[in-house]
Amino acid sequence: FNSAGHNPVPAEPNLEPPVSGGRITARTWEIYTNNLATIVQTCQRQGIKLTFVCFPYSPELRRELASTVLYGELTGREIADGIDQCNLLMRKLGRQEEINVVEPVLPATMDIWHDYCHLNDQGTDLLAQCVAPRSYAPAPQ
Repeated sequence: FNSAGHNPVPAEPNLEPPVSGGRITARTWEIYTNNLATIVQTCQRQGIKLTFVCFPYSPELRRELASTVLYGELTGREIADGIDQCNLLMRKLGRQEEINVVEPVLPATMDIWHDYCHLNDQGTDLLAQCVAPRSYAPAPQ
């Protein structure tokens, strides 16, 4: 895309931190939003076409997370709420800056996850197939 017609991305888009008063802090949210803004601005300056890939979270996985305690004190619900806000931010920036946003649909199973935030090898292969089906080539076994 051509960045000439775009307004600079605000460092802090008008979204609230994912968990008010929770352990996902305003500072963590600020870092995340600033990082996305930097990526967008860098791509605009260099004429690079950017695509955001939303976190591939199924409703089933979200329900499973709701009752789970992870990473010490952080609950699965807090993680899911944070992921939802991150996806909302990518969608918002996508609309504002004419950035492609991909919303992958993956199977609703924990078999493709390393943990509740990161895909395992099988999951990353499935994600690659969703995002770029024509250019995806599975890793040799």
